[in-house]
Amino acid sequence: MNPHDNMTPLPKSLQNTEKLFVRGDEFFVGMLNDIAHAQYSIELESYIFNKDKLGDKVIDALAQAAQRGVQVRVLIDGIGSADDGKAVASALEKQGVSVKIYHPLPWQMDRYRLALKEGSLFGRLWYFIQKINKRNHRKLCIIDNTYVWTGSLNISASHLSVDEGGEGWHDFGVRICGSMVPPVRSTFELLWQKKRLTRRSLSFSQFVSSVSPRMRRRKNHYLLHKINNASKRIWISSAYFSPSRVILKALSDAACKRGVEICLIVPSKSDVAFFPILTASYYSDLLKMGVKIFEYTPAFLHAKALIIDELCLMGSSNLNHRSLFHDLELDVILTHPDTVSAMQQQFINDMAESRQITSDHMRARVWYMSISWIPRLLRHWL
Repeated sequence: MNPHDNMTPLPKSLQNTEKLFVRGDEFFVGMLNDIAHAQYSIELESYIFNKDKLGDKVIDALAQAAQRGVQVRVLIDGIGSADDGKAVASALEKQGVSVKIYHPLPWQMDRYRLALKEGSLFGRLWYFIQKINKRNHRKLCIIDNTYVWTGSLNISASHLSVDEGGEGWHDFGVRICGSMVPPVRSTFELLWQKKRLTRRSLSFSQFVSSVSPRMRRRKNHYLLHKINNASKRIWISSAYFSPSRVILKALSDAACKRGVEICLIVPSKSDVAFFPILTASYYSDLLKMGVKIFEYTPAFLHAKALIIDELCLMGSSNLNHRSLFHDLELDVILTHPDTVSAMQQQFINDMAESRQITSDHMRARVWYMSISWIPRLLRHWL
């Protein structure tokens, strides 16, 4: 019997709670503490799962949970975890943890046994070649069907502070408890079990996901609808900003026709080669619209969040072609006034710590922009 079928109702003090995190150290301390107290099940998804200082702590915590009888399942991405995926899977499987890899690289044949896709070796190889540009970019940990930890943080020490041996990446994370957790868990099951999506599976609230083509269309329609109906503000924090033409047109209409305040926060430097040049290639058009552009300078900004009027959306999605058209993503809608207020204040703080881009900056980057056509050609894969 699945223990979740007859779980004791949560105390009222724990129902429908949200806690926002803007520091990786605090996020992972809290997540590891919940893993240590798990009683029934743990489902973990991570685009990147590195076997480093943080990865080893997570592996140990998951192993201890499995040893005390908790059902533990881990799903990692074949490209994001290409370097350490085999070592991570081996370490976890030895402790009784079930591991699967989403679309392993075609030449990493030793990982095919962990792939979601079944069939002959040739059939799987051809499937992975077809799907190589489709990645599982989601980051979440679900504990006892009661808590979900999600946001922009991978299992990688890069998200830890420099004092903790990391690179101090700036991220947003959230711990949610309540009615949203079971439907989020159902999206994990859709991937793990390779189930077909039904219309009933679409009846989600408080989050948007893209684990199927139908849900992707729904998610993109939802985002476009919100932008087209914005009346006061659109604040964007995106680690990798490269919007589609439709989104760019919607932002232009919001700013130029309805006078909506649009603020964009992007990193001043990136872990992906050419991405700052790709993002900067949109600056001239955005400045003409009246968009305020901020480059975050204290550290690499890896956060992904949107504030559209009173809506606050955060998670794994960037405003780029990968998130819109290719990758599997998960974003949650913050609903508690205190959490929404904290996110709004964090945007204000981030803008204050950033360098605002002006037309003068663009004139100083003429050489920089002369090669912007190169990443534009690659924007569907970056």
